[in-house]
Amino acid sequence: MNREILKCCINRLDEIHSVLTTYGGKESKDYLDKIDDIQNYLEDIFQDQEISMNKLKNIAQDIIADREWVNDSHTEAEHKGIKDGLQMLINRLETEN
Repeated sequence: MNREILKCCINRLDEIHSVLTTYGGKESKDYLDKIDDIQNYLEDIFQDQEISMNKLKNIAQDIIADREWVNDSHTEAEHKGIKDGLQMLINRLETEN
């Protein structure tokens, strides 16, 4: 799920929660509890995605930094291609955050 959409949903639920808290009666208690449950679920997904993206970026950076196997012009070219591709992935992950 897109992080921007998740954040938007969480914010919208905050607004609904505020309105129900301010203007709702006793019967809105069940709705407030359900909204809290949904918000908690969405925030867990948001956190899991954050951890996954950070892990992926760290792994990519480790691979980029590994030059132990580079020993000639051919492996240098391979390393450059891998590095460029992983850097593009990292940049894309960072711009989507």
